[in-house]
Amino acid sequence: MFIPHIHTSHTCLTRRHSSGFSQGWEGERVVWSCPQSQQRIILMTAEDAPAQWRRTKEAAALVATQLGLADDWLLSVPAKVFLCVGSNNKLLGCCVSEELAWAHRTVLEEREQPSAATSDDGGQRTDSGGGASVRRREEAAVPAVCGVRAVWVHRSARRQGLATRLLDAVRCVSPP
Repeated sequence: MFIPHIHTSHTCLTRRHSSGFSQGWEGERVVWSCPQSQQRIILMTAEDAPAQWRRTKEAAALVATQLGLADDWLLSVPAKVFLCVGSNNKLLGCCVSEELAWAHRTVLEEREQPSAATSDDGGQRTDSGGGASVRRREEAAVPAVCGVRAVWVHRSARRQGLATRLLDAVRCVSPP
């Protein structure tokens, strides 16, 4: 359902937070860059300059709002923030990762669906629910290097492989 005043305030929030990243901070850690599209992925941590970290926290607040998370949840633990900035210095994507020693795998399982059910009038009807799957956490913890708390890509930059690039950047920076 479209609600005009909510849509307008959401658009203003996105514009305010997604514009205005600098051309390049001093000591900026560029993890990936593309000369053709002039996009770059920047690694940010809490040890960076206060102005840089403040801007990173603003970006994390935007991502949390877009994903429906609590504002302070993404950075509630020591995290590495990967920001993808476009040619016009706008925020295109963000990935927040944390270091982990152990993690529980998430497993997708197919749910068995009856192929046909009997209706109230005694006739057969088919269930059009399809093959639904359920996510389940395994009980046994396994060794892990990092965990991804969130991945977000601006709607104008979706379907271009940006989320994959962000996750590849996390893999490159994480120790083996």
